[in-house]
Amino acid sequence: MDTALMKKLERWHDEGKFKKIVDAVMAIPENARTFEHINHLARAYTNLGKYQVAYDLLYAKKGEGNENALWNWRIGLCLYKTGKQAEAISYLEKAIELGDDHNETKYYLNLARASAPFNQEKAKALTASLGASEYNIIESSIYFSIPFDMISSGALKVCLKMEASDDIQEYSLEHIQKILSRFSELDTSGRALIKQEHPEEDENEPELSDLIILPDGSYKIGYTVETEAAGQLFLNVCFSSGFEIGMELEYELY
Repeated sequence: MDTALMKKLERWHDEGKFKKIVDAVMAIPENARTFEHINHLARAYTNLGKYQVAYDLLYAKKGEGNENALWNWRIGLCLYKTGKQAEAISYLEKAIELGDDHNETKYYLNLARASAPFNQEKAKALTASLGASEYNIIESSIYFSIPFDMISSGALKVCLKMEASDDIQEYSLEHIQKILSRFSELDTSGRALIKQEHPEEDENEPELSDLIILPDGSYKIGYTVETEAAGQLFLNVCFSSGFEIGMELEYELY
């Protein structure tokens, strides 16, 4: 084991230099990478948001990692972040059994347990009925895309926003279909409000972004406005479950 390299990897992690960790470990010949090397590499990839890449690396070391708390935590996190909450539970539970007492591990275990019951049941049936071929669950909310001719890409991003697993029972296929059937009318109302709040802007300029639906039946239509130095600016136009438009815009910067 190269102790000097291990110290560098730890220091780069503390400094947030995750790409340097990736480059350093990837420079080691594949057949010379140890279990510890892979753990550092997978941790760097998770910090870079590349959860599937990290999962593949970790899973290939299952024989060595099965009784390792850190390995179970990291693979559980990767599964959770890639929408496989039910699969994540056993790994997160085992990490705790093996001595992991971090609050973050317990936090994601609770989220996974809360999300898992609807992963393969109503979520699948509801999204499929709306024309989605797949969906992801992130932070307990369901994300998917459906065919939509009002957007140049031909697909509308939809989010069913939830705070608890049983919120899925509140969603009605008929209500969502009604929103979609009236979308042209709702879009016109939304653009009129944007024009009212920003008279200098062309109301046809904002690009439709997504539809966010809440358990109580209210919803938001999102628009991409412009790219700023600080990031991408979005506007949300809010509607009640009874299709009444809210009179204030929501602003989000990513």
